[in-house]
Amino acid sequence: MFSNTPRKPAWHRDAKWLSGVLLAFAVAVATLYISLAQLTRPALGVRVLNSVLSLTLIPDDPNQPQAAEEIVVRQGLEYTPGEPLMLIPGLDVAVSSGEIGTITPEAARARTAELLADALISSGAENALARVTDQTLNFQLNQAVQNTLPPLVKGLLETALFPPPAELGIGTRLADWPLQAQQRPGQEVQPIVGVFVTAPPQTLEPLTPRQIGEYVVNQLGLAVINEGLPAAQELVSREAVSTLLTQTTQNEVRQEVTELFSTLLIPQDAVVQERLNEARAIIAAANAPAEAEAEGLRGLTEPSALVGLSTEEANRVVVADIAEAIYVQGVDRVLPQLSDPVQAARVQRVGGLLSFLTRERHRSFVRSSYLSGFVVLLLLVGFMYFSVGWVRLVGAGLSIMAGAAIGALIFTVFMDNLDAPASLPLAPPESGIPGYTSDALRYTLQQLPDEAAYLFSRNHLVALGTGAGLIALFFISQLFGAVRPRQRRFL
Repeated sequence: MFSNTPRKPAWHRDAKWLSGVLLAFAVAVATLYISLAQLTRPALGVRVLNSVLSLTLIPDDPNQPQAAEEIVVRQGLEYTPGEPLMLIPGLDVAVSSGEIGTITPEAARARTAELLADALISSGAENALARVTDQTLNFQLNQAVQNTLPPLVKGLLETALFPPPAELGIGTRLADWPLQAQQRPGQEVQPIVGVFVTAPPQTLEPLTPRQIGEYVVNQLGLAVINEGLPAAQELVSREAVSTLLTQTTQNEVRQEVTELFSTLLIPQDAVVQERLNEARAIIAAANAPAEAEAEGLRGLTEPSALVGLSTEEANRVVVADIAEAIYVQGVDRVLPQLSDPVQAARVQRVGGLLSFLTRERHRSFVRSSYLSGFVVLLLLVGFMYFSVGWVRLVGAGLSIMAGAAIGALIFTVFMDNLDAPASLPLAPPESGIPGYTSDALRYTLQQLPDEAAYLFSRNHLVALGTGAGLIALFFISQLFGAVRPRQRRFL
C-alpha cells in the first residue's frame, strides 16, 4: 500500500526542526519587545520614570545628604528678565538687570556689605538689619553688631577724640560733675563739657579722667551703632568733637562695619553665584531665537506653579515635570536644565535606566516588535511548510509555548530572586559602576507599578495561550473528523 500523502525530501525534516527551535526563540524575543513597547508607551512610561525619579531625588532615608524638603528649593529661580535680581534670599539687596551678566559674587557681597554699613551709619543697626528677613542670617548679623562692633568703634573714636583738639581723654574738658550731683541729687550728671553724655555719679566716682573719657566715647560709639551718626551728633555741641566724630564715623568706622558684614556674608557667595547663573540662563533663554525656543525643553516646573503647595505636593509636581521632560527629550537634554548639581548628579547616576524609558526608546521597541513579529510569522510559515500532518499544528503550538515559557521562566525566576538593596544607592559602591547599576536596576524593578509586572506576565500568558490554542485546534479537528458521519461512495 502507498500513502496518499506526498513524501517530503529528507532535508525538510532538518529544516522543520531548525524552524521550530528558531520559532521558540523568536517568540521569546518578540514577547519581550512587545512588553517593553507597552511598558514605555507615554502614559505608563512617564509613570515609571516618575517612580524612578522619586526614588532618586526624594530618598526615604532621612540621613541622606538631601532630604525631601530640599528638592523644591533647588528647582530654579523665579526671575523676570529686565527686573532687578535679589542677590541673597531673605536680604533686601538687589542688582539691576544690566549688571547680572558681569557682576561677581565677591563684588555682589561687597555691595551688600556697603549698603548694610551705610544703613547702620545713617539710621542704626535696627533699621539696617530690617533689610534681613531671613531669621538665621539676621540673628548672625545682629550678634556680630552687638558683640563685635562696640569695641571696634570705641577704639577708632578714642584714637580720634582723645588727643587735641577734642581732648576727651586728657581731662582738660571735664565738667564739675560732683557739683552737679550735689545740686541735682539722684539724677545723672554730664562729665565732659560740650558732650551731652550723662552717667550716674556713683559710676564716675571710681574712674580716672581718662576712664571717664573712655566711658563717654563708648557711649558715643553705642549711639552710632544703635541709632546712627545723626543721633550721636546731637549729643555733641563742641565743633571740634563733632567734626572728628563725623569724619571718623564716615571713614574708619564705616570701613570696619563694611568689612565685618562682608566677612559674615562670605558663606552666601555660593548662593549668589547660583542665583546669578540661573538668572543669566533665564535671560539667555528669553533672548534666544524663536527656533531655539521651539527646540527647547518643555515641562520643567515654573516656580510660580509651586506657590501655595506643601513640600510634599510641590515635590510631586517637580518630579512629574522632570519625568515628562525626560520621556519626551531624553536624559542628555534634561540634565543641563537642572540647576542644582546634587539633583543633576543623582539623575545622571541612573541615566542609563532613565534612557531606557524615553519616547525615542519606545519607538525603537515598537519597531523591534514589528520586526520580531514578522520573523515569528516567517518561521511559523516555514515550519508549517516543512511539516507533515499533525506536526503542523501540534509542533507549531509546542514551539510557541516553549518560546513563551522561556521568557516567563526567566522573568519569574528573576523577580522571585530579586535581592534588592534596602535603598537606592546614591554613589557607585566599592564594586564599581557595574555593581551600582545592578543594585539600582534591582531596587527600581522592585518598586515599579504593578501594571509593569502585569504586562510581562500577561503577554507571556497570551503567547502560551496561542500555542495551546493551535494544539487544541488540532485535537478538535481530529475529534470532528472522528465523529463526522462517513459518506457512502457509489460507483
